[in-house]
Amino acid sequence: MSPAKNDTDNFQPRIGATFDVLGTGRTVVRGGFGKYYDQVYLNLTYNQRLQNSGRNVNVTVFNTNNDPNFARDPLQGRGFEDLRDLGGLRNVSRIQSGAEQPHTWSGSVGVAQQVGDTLAIAADYVYQKSSAMLVNVDSNLACCLPNGYPIPINSGNYPELGGFVQGAGRPDSNFGAITDYTFQGKAAYHGLQIAVTRRMANNYQFGLTYLLSKNEDTSTSPLNPFDPLADYGRSSQDQRHRLTANWVVRLPWAFNFNGILYAASGQAIGASTGGIDINGDLSSGGDRPTCGLDPRFNPGCSVLGLAAGERVPRNPFRSDSSVRFDVRLSRTFSFAQVRVEPLFEVFNLFNRENYDPAAYQTSLANARFGQPGRSSALPYQPRQIQLGARVWF
Repeated sequence: MSPAKNDTDNFQPRIGATFDVLGTGRTVVRGGFGKYYDQVYLNLTYNQRLQNSGRNVNVTVFNTNNDPNFARDPLQGRGFEDLRDLGGLRNVSRIQSGAEQPHTWSGSVGVAQQVGDTLAIAADYVYQKSSAMLVNVDSNLACCLPNGYPIPINSGNYPELGGFVQGAGRPDSNFGAITDYTFQGKAAYHGLQIAVTRRMANNYQFGLTYLLSKNEDTSTSPLNPFDPLADYGRSSQDQRHRLTANWVVRLPWAFNFNGILYAASGQAIGASTGGIDINGDLSSGGDRPTCGLDPRFNPGCSVLGLAAGERVPRNPFRSDSSVRFDVRLSRTFSFAQVRVEPLFEVFNLFNRENYDPAAYQTSLANARFGQPGRSSALPYQPRQIQLGARVWF
């Protein structure tokens, strides 16, 4: 396999401008537009070199018989060639010939207004669009069923495909999956950003930001590798509303009270088949079943409120909203050449139940589909109280 050609013509034009509307420096209109390139994900080149070398094999073994001598020879005398041959057809990956660096066009326009001596208000509209996002497809699949989808590799009963389907094997019988990394995916982002900032005066300051946004893209692992752009829809990063605030208040007797508020609507979450291959391509990644064809997915279809004949859309549900208050009370004491600041901190002050979007049950075949699970991430923990101190000497 020949190495990918270097992409050396990545011209990135950009322009920005500001306009002082009244000539007083208090009302400013601003904007900018440009093209921005990203690096090729490093694991893609690594995977291509590692998998295609034929000198790598991954093995997992278990001591199922509780053999006390298992650790001395877990591979039971088998060498590299023995283990490699056990794996069947070799999977390989390659970067699309002529692939260019992933890039995006980004622009913004906004206005900022100073109010009085300490307050500033700003509003900006931000737009980003790309037609060069990462998409990986298995190109070693036979085309095509009447609906335009790949023909299953092995013969079998596939409810999603209407019943029994005769398998077509691999077009290139020398390999298993041939993963092509392409950069033809699309993405679009619209965001309205509003910010209110007050500088320190009269013993207090604060900052407030609000974001209203919409995020759409194609899947990195599309349902139909012959038509990856058909997966364009709600992104897993889509979160419609987000509000953050921070403040610092100087209290009597030299105490400081500060805190952070974070409030956000639910984040989009994808649904999976729970490892069930619905279309016979030996992979469940990106699979989205049609409700009513396979009863195993009835739990998820019922939760989503989808009727028979409707295909499960990308990222079909959202996590619960999150609200979190974190506060701190502190005071600095001076002792000769030493300063000490005791800290009293409370995280999630009102002990609100917040759920990690990454911990939801996403298997359509699971009775708990759409329900949150446990998370060890700090933003989703119950109220925590912490005592601390900072020392300067």
